[in-house]
Amino acid sequence: MRSTRRDRGSATSELVILTPVLVLLILLVVQMSIYFHASHVASAAASEGAAVGAGAVPDEGRAEIAATEFVRQLGGTITQPPRASIDSELMKVRVSVAIPAIVPFFTEEVVREAVEPLEEVVVEAER
Repeated sequence: MRSTRRDRGSATSELVILTPVLVLLILLVVQMSIYFHASHVASAAASEGAAVGAGAVPDEGRAEIAATEFVRQLGGTITQPPRASIDSELMKVRVSVAIPAIVPFFTEEVVREAVEPLEEVVVEAER
């Protein structure tokens, strides 16, 4: 197949048009993977904090410290201090983790909450 003079440079112009679109798609994929990683970090930290705080002696302070340490171990950045609360036999922990921005219009943080039932110690004689 012979190329004519009118076809000269058409591959270059196609490349110029498609390259930014392909780069944007790649950046969106990377941004989504960072978002999912931050989401999993926040969920795991909230679960860990709730599990620690719902121990034999329920303690909101220990739950918040455990969640903070868990996020630090996984390399996340906390946007707000974790919040722990005890509501009628349940330990609730809420964790906010920052999302590094690659794409400018993407969300900046992810918030997850975990709930654990409080442990109940039953003496053998009371069974």
